[in-house]
Amino acid sequence: MFFARQAVNIHIEPDPRSTVLGNLPAEADVLVTGAVGHALAEQGYIWHQLQGQDGWVAERNINGDILLLEWRASTPPPVIPLTTLDSRVGLPAQPASFSNKQLLDAVHRAALALEGNLDKVQDWLLRGRLYWLGNHPQDLYWGDAIANLPGLNRDQKTEIISQLARLLGQEPAPVVVIPEPDAPEPQAEPAPPVVVAVEVMRQPAPQPATDLPTLPENVDLDPADYERTRLAALNITRAFEGGGYASYNNYDRGIVSYGIMQFTLAAGSLGTVLRRYWNASESEAARALQGEFASRVEAKDPNLRHDGRFKELLKAAAQEEPMKTAQQTVAREGYWDVVLRNYVQRRGNLRYPLTYALLFDMGIHFGVNHALRAVPKKPGGAF
Repeated sequence: MFFARQAVNIHIEPDPRSTVLGNLPAEADVLVTGAVGHALAEQGYIWHQLQGQDGWVAERNINGDILLLEWRASTPPPVIPLTTLDSRVGLPAQPASFSNKQLLDAVHRAALALEGNLDKVQDWLLRGRLYWLGNHPQDLYWGDAIANLPGLNRDQKTEIISQLARLLGQEPAPVVVIPEPDAPEPQAEPAPPVVVAVEVMRQPAPQPATDLPTLPENVDLDPADYERTRLAALNITRAFEGGGYASYNNYDRGIVSYGIMQFTLAAGSLGTVLRRYWNASESEAARALQGEFASRVEAKDPNLRHDGRFKELLKAAAQEEPMKTAQQTVAREGYWDVVLRNYVQRRGNLRYPLTYALLFDMGIHFGVNHALRAVPKKPGGAF
């Protein structure tokens, strides 16, 4: 199912100009039938038909910079029909068959080739609707055609296809058929379809191992898999903890829990996130949060549990990149790095990504300094 990142309108047709039937609140679960509406050229949105009630809701715009719904299942979201997107720019043909892991590896290699680092991988996966790939890495990929992924540009798609072909021991296919532009006025003899041979520029091979991250001591992973493992661990825990940057609750001992890791006011992690956000943002929401609530956040004021203004500003801040970066940084430094030191590096010889994901989730749920971090006194002993 989808998750509403913000309140969205329900339209009678997949068109923002059509009658509004109602709306879905932020954080609502959204069940869809699988029917996907064609994106109109002048609006450029991807639409889904609701299940169990009449109407259509927009998931995102084609560029991927406006995300209204986020897919929450471990399988691919409903596939976007090829006719939905404008595919007139030639791209190499993707390989016929490959696994989710192979595509995920290709995305990482493409990011290294184009960006020189892996900082934007999570953004590529989110904008391209590929954030579910790590859930079933060995399954064959059956999501959107790579050429049809929204939110990724021509260079990114070309590089992903090229890297995927290399991983499979193939060469990217350079010949594609490009649809004609909108037909001109009728003529006596219609023009034949245009077939174009595209000269695909060969991108450089993946960066050498010296450009890959240097791993901490006793972390027994392939350097190329390290960042992918970290993101997978984060996303697995995120799916159960909070889900989105704007996720909010006030019904447990944390007083207020917020964001991808449900950073809490009571434990002080929410304050850490907010301080990083205030240092990086000059927005109205940032100024209001700092001016009105900094002292109360520092004091861990229990009355913030029911403060509607505080909740409203947190929700607004979640739409900003500085807040997203703050949450990611605190999740890495306050949880991932500490779990590596306390749970992983003490043991060594842990080779499987899911082992790291399990230990990370244990660190989140039991605390990064929990007794579970202890190393067994003898082989085969308890954690």
